[in-house]
Amino acid sequence: MVAAVPDGAGGGRKPQADISGGHLGRTSRADISVSESRATVSKWKSQSTFYVSIAPPLRAGSDRPSEILLRLSRPKRRCRRASRRDAGQQWQDSSSESIDRVEITFLGTSSGVPTRSRNVSSVALRLSQRGELWLFDCGEGTQHQFLRSDLKVSQIRRIFVTHMHGDHIFGLMGLLASIGLASSPDRIDIYGPAPLSDYLDACSRYSKTRFSYPVRVHSVKPGLVFEDKEYRVECQRLDHRVTAYGYRVQEKDRPGRFDIDRAKALGIPPGPVYGQLQRGEWVELDDGRRIDGSTLCGAPRPGRSVVYCTDTVYCDNAVKLARDADVLIHETTFAHGDAQMAYDRQHSTSTMAAQVALGAGVKQLIATHFSPRYTPTSTVSLNDLIDEARAIFPNTIAARDFMTHALPPKEA
Repeated sequence: MVAAVPDGAGGGRKPQADISGGHLGRTSRADISVSESRATVSKWKSQSTFYVSIAPPLRAGSDRPSEILLRLSRPKRRCRRASRRDAGQQWQDSSSESIDRVEITFLGTSSGVPTRSRNVSSVALRLSQRGELWLFDCGEGTQHQFLRSDLKVSQIRRIFVTHMHGDHIFGLMGLLASIGLASSPDRIDIYGPAPLSDYLDACSRYSKTRFSYPVRVHSVKPGLVFEDKEYRVECQRLDHRVTAYGYRVQEKDRPGRFDIDRAKALGIPPGPVYGQLQRGEWVELDDGRRIDGSTLCGAPRPGRSVVYCTDTVYCDNAVKLARDADVLIHETTFAHGDAQMAYDRQHSTSTMAAQVALGAGVKQLIATHFSPRYTPTSTVSLNDLIDEARAIFPNTIAARDFMTHALPPKEA
């Protein structure tokens, strides 16, 4: 027996048919063959995913069957190898924003304990051009959040821990162990308060865990934490019940836009040499000419900045750390009406986070670390917290798990 079911992708209708033993096999067409089983199957497509619904036969005394929904991803297409004639277009793509993205992905936005829709604290900073992830805090279940996202644990290179409370570190040891099974990074550097090293040593000793790659733990102090040719990371003490630090990631100024048309007019062939020229380097061509890359670039472009402040009550150091930042991620545990509770527990209210953003002159405030007490059915909801913050700092949004916020490159 065949019946029609709605197509989730475009409103069309797909056939419904019986299949044997619940075994789906390989299906590449809209129709599914009919066989001896009486289980009913419907299949429809939504973008790159196939959905298959299995309805078993009716049982005695039952007026409707139960339903099982299977989600089948479309196989990835094999990409053809780029030819030399594509090199110019490849360079244009590589010099565009597509690979120069800095993205913030929230893996946990709840305070203290997870909820059905929010895990505990963790934020991933994706540096696309470097192929790296920098993780900020790692609450319990963070590695499960990775599995549900498009992020890869194999790209984690640095982890920054704000403080030693469990909802910020209980997922760290499990994640590190899983990374060793999934990949073999050259090294992972972890930054945090002094007790962090003892904590990881104890976890490793009592669980008999041995990492297959080097792990280096750095005990941070206010000031510079990390610096290389592209980024600088610094921290400041926050005001919490235990030693806590906020972090600022500052991208250094980058070379100006590379003039591809001018390079082609000079007869410079597309390819890796364009990258050297954009970095302002001198390059010697096959014909003997020496080209100064700085003459083919515009004015330097200012770097982007991200600041992460949690856990803390309102404090001047947070304002200092976030000065003129592009994005401030600030804990917003309580509503303004629960300010006394916030002071008692050394957390921030929605209005405190907004005051930090306003005082620091940031461009965007992203509120996170919400108390589970604020639900859609409670007297005060998360929407109320955001409205309170926007009354002081209008450019405020609420983080949610798996939300990604992109920072486009700045222009000179």
